[in-house]
Amino acid sequence: MKNLFEKFVPWKILRYLSFHSTSGVYVQELARKLDLSAGMCSKVLKEFKAEGILRKRDLGKAHYYQLEDIYVTRALKRFVAAHLIHVSGLLDRLKDAFPGALSYALYGSFAKGDYIEKSDLDILVISPVKAKIDLKDIENAVGFEINITAMSLGQWSKLGKKNDPFYREVMSNHLLLDGGELP
Repeated sequence: MKNLFEKFVPWKILRYLSFHSTSGVYVQELARKLDLSAGMCSKVLKEFKAEGILRKRDLGKAHYYQLEDIYVTRALKRFVAAHLIHVSGLLDRLKDAFPGALSYALYGSFAKGDYIEKSDLDILVISPVKAKIDLKDIENAVGFEINITAMSLGQWSKLGKKNDPFYREVMSNHLLLDGGELP
């Protein structure tokens, strides 16, 4: 699965667009950045446009494309984020730093599928262990700042009993990465 976004041109393009969703990209720029032919990029982008997942804006002779903000592209972006976490080794690193953790959950804009270029990757760890973890190497590899919020089950439960806004937000929009469902 590591090569999914490198092996297949449409997936490679979707991955790029999911991480660059606020700024449109024109065909030549996309071809150059992904080391693909402009013809192939143009063909795939037109197919995605016809399927309704891209919008196209014309500026002179240049055609700019970007993802539509619809349910299917948000689901795609969630998948891309989960894949990024999987192949980066981030979850394995967290498991090493927080042995015995009950849950690891992605929350925030990456879990909702509405992240943009400047978003950070937010992960909640429910663990009896408090740990400090340096993730600069993974942040550099993935291109996003990573924020880890670690708390004990008691702390998390207390937030739930108080109907805390953070608790409500995480519970309404999270992607369980490992462990048991959040209580």
